[in-house]
Amino acid sequence: MNKILFVLLLSFTFNRMNAQILPREGAALCYRLIGFSFPAVAGTSNYRIEIASGYFTAEPDFKKEIFKRLKTVKNKIIGEVPAFGKQYTWRIVYNTGAKKETYSPLYHFRTGILPEVDTNSYRLRIIKPAKTYKEAYVFVDGMRALYDMNGAPVWFLPDIDLLSTEDIHVRDMKLSPQGTITMLTHKGVYEVSYSGEVLWKMPKNIRASPDSIEFFHHEFTRLSNGHYMGMGTEKLLSMRSVTGDSSFVLLPMDKPLPPNSRVRGATSFGTLVEYDKNNNVVWSWRSSDYFRKSDIYYRKTSMKMMDVHENAFYFDEKNKVIYVGFKNLDRIIKVKYPEGTVTEVYGQIYDKSMVNSEANTWSSLFCGQHSCRTASDGNLYVFNNNSCQHGGWPTVVVLQKAKNSEGAKKIWEYECNVDYTAAGIAKSQAYAVGGNAYELPDRSFLVTMGGATSNVFIVNRKKEILWSAICEKWDNTLRRWNYTLNFHSSMITSRKELERLIWNSEKM
Repeated sequence: MNKILFVLLLSFTFNRMNAQILPREGAALCYRLIGFSFPAVAGTSNYRIEIASGYFTAEPDFKKEIFKRLKTVKNKIIGEVPAFGKQYTWRIVYNTGAKKETYSPLYHFRTGILPEVDTNSYRLRIIKPAKTYKEAYVFVDGMRALYDMNGAPVWFLPDIDLLSTEDIHVRDMKLSPQGTITMLTHKGVYEVSYSGEVLWKMPKNIRASPDSIEFFHHEFTRLSNGHYMGMGTEKLLSMRSVTGDSSFVLLPMDKPLPPNSRVRGATSFGTLVEYDKNNNVVWSWRSSDYFRKSDIYYRKTSMKMMDVHENAFYFDEKNKVIYVGFKNLDRIIKVKYPEGTVTEVYGQIYDKSMVNSEANTWSSLFCGQHSCRTASDGNLYVFNNNSCQHGGWPTVVVLQKAKNSEGAKKIWEYECNVDYTAAGIAKSQAYAVGGNAYELPDRSFLVTMGGATSNVFIVNRKKEILWSAICEKWDNTLRRWNYTLNFHSSMITSRKELERLIWNSEKM
C-alpha cells in the first residue's frame, strides 16, 4: 500500500511540477556541464540520475545505453555528457529505503554544435598539461567558448539577439561577480546567462556627452553593485588660431568652426561610462579633460592626427580607484572614483625636447601595453606588448606603485617566449594586438599573448610554466592547423564559481 501511495505521489508531482525538471524536455543546450534538478519528494533518502546516449522512449533500449549514473542526496546535481551535437535520454531514480526504487519518466535533451566547439575545426591544443587548477575552466574569447584544462570545450556562446555567432566577433568574455557572462562584440555589449539568454545589452543612443560615441571597446565589466562599466570614444579637433597656438576643442556636431581658426587634425580620446541596470548613466569620465592640461601637449603639437588608444581599464572597487591604459602613449593613469581626478601616472612622460623627435621615446616600463590590473598585494601589473622593441617578446610586468612615473619600478617581469616553437612562429613576429594577464588565487598569472600565436598559459611567481595551450583553427585548403587570434582569456577557478554560474542560469 505504501508503495502505491508513493507512486501516486510521484505521478502528482510529475504532472504538477514538470516545469521544475531541468534540463527541460527537448531542450537544446549550449553546454556539456549540465545542472540536473527536479522536485524533492518526501520519503526519498537519495536520488540517482541515469543518462544514456541517444533518444529513447522504451526503457529496455534506454538501459542498454546508460553511460553515467550520478548519486545525490539533494534534488540537484551537476553532470557532464561527453559530446556536443548529440541526443541524450535521462531519468531520475528515487530510493525510498529498504532497496526500493521508483523511476521517473524518460526525459530528453540534445547538445548543440558550432564550428568553434567542433574539435575537427577548432582546438585548444595543450602543450603543457596542468600542474595546478586541474579542475578549472578557461574562457577563450577568440573561439567564443569555455574549455576545461584538458582542452575540451564545455560551453559555447549560442546565437543571441537574432544574430548568428558567425556574425559576432567576441572580446573580453568573462565571468561577472553575479555569476553571469559578459562580453564585447562588434555588434554590441552583452551579458548572458549560462544558457545563452541575453540578460542585458548596451542601450542605444545614450551618451555620456554630446560628442562621445558609446560603442564600447576592448574591455567591459559588470561591477559588484550590479552596474556596468565600459570604454567609449570622444572625438576632438586639434585647431590652431590665426593669432595663437593650437589647442584641443570638442568636435562641433552641428555648428561651424570658431572664427579665425583652422583644423590641424582629429584626435580620439577615451571615455569611461557606468550604467545602472535600468540603462541610466550614473557616472562618466572623459580622458580629454585630463590630457588637455597634461604633457600630451608636447607630443600632439608635432602631429596632425592622434589616437591615444584607450585599451584597458580596471576598477579597484575596494580602494575606489580606476586604472586606465593608453596604448599609443605607453601610459597608465590612476583615476580617483567618483571624483575623476588623476592621482598617479605610469609610463612615458613628454617634454619640450620630444616635440620633433618622437621616435624611440617609449617608456622604460612598458610599450604598447594592453591589460592593467592590481595584484593581491596592491601592486600594479601590466601585459606589456613590448611593440616598440622590434622582435622583442611581450612581458608581464609587476610595478611597485608610486606617486609619479619616476618612482615606479619593476619588481617582477616575465618574458613570454613560452612555446613559440610549438606554434611554428618566428620570434620576429609582432605581438601588437591583444593580450592580457590575469592574477589567479595563488598569485600566479593566466597570460594570453594575443598577436602572433594566441598562446594561453599559467606562470607562477617563480617563473615556472604550470599550464600552456595554443588556440588553433583547421585550414582545410592548406590542410594544416593555424593559430586563431585570442584577445583575452579569463578563468573559472573554483567549484563555487562554476556552480553559481550553472544554477543562476536555472533561476532566470
